Amino acid sequence: MRLHSTANRNWLLGAMVLVLTCVFAEGQQSSTTVTETCNLSGYATPQRVSETRSEANGVALETRVTEVPSVNGGYRLFSGTERETVKVDANTVRVVERSFFPDSNGERRFSLVTESVTTTLPGGRNSS
Repeated sequence: MRLHSTANRNWLLGAMVLVLTCVFAEGQQSSTTVTETCNLSGYATPQRVSETRSEANGVALETRVTEVPSVNGGYRLFSGTERETVKVDANTVRVVERSFFPDSNGERRFSLVTESVTTTLPGGRNSS
């Protein structure tokens, strides 16, 4: 018995993916992926997920933002994550990750910030 076959098929039919890639000045690159999902069966809330990646001068910034329908007919922020990766030197990488949610005014409010530094030691082992 397949209870969710119609819902799964409708979910896949309702998904739309748009990918944009831009190349800027030499050494700088950026790409954006926007995925909009709508469930024609009505079992899940539609959402839009935007993922952006940019890299320049040894710094990579990845952002993922999830939006859901607002009462005004557009979309509103639901949650997001920013991840900044910096190559400090040939053996060291620093990663800062920031998670955020909307405050009562719909503006980004950081809820969690984590930072880690990883160094590659002789012999290929990592030290965090």
